[in-house]
Amino acid sequence: MTDVVRPAGETRQNKSPQRDTLRLFEHVERAIEVGIAVILSLTAILALAGAVTLAWDAVAQWPHIRSLFVIVDRLLFVLMVIEILHTVRASIQTRWKRRTRRRRAQQAPAQRSLSSTR
Repeated sequence: MTDVVRPAGETRQNKSPQRDTLRLFEHVERAIEVGIAVILSLTAILALAGAVTLAWDAVAQWPHIRSLFVIVDRLLFVLMVIEILHTVRASIQTRWKRRTRRRRAQQAPAQRSLSSTR
């Protein structure tokens, strides 16, 4: 059986309500960010499909130049949505990496104390 050495004053039962509340808000925030990412992805796919449909119609009605501007407008919208989606993804990755580093830093002293007692 392996004994886990914890820093002084920290036990499993001694979790602060503030830490639990912050962890809950982190989970809620991550769920909202993932939901936004899913909605933005669907929006980009639908806008791209609409642009393809407009382009196909424009090819069929070639002399009408106005449809070209609508296609460019749609494609620029798709690019904007993709850039926003990239920003949301980068935000999620940054927070995940920061949280992982924080957990490793908290575990490192416990692992050092275990190896020093052997």
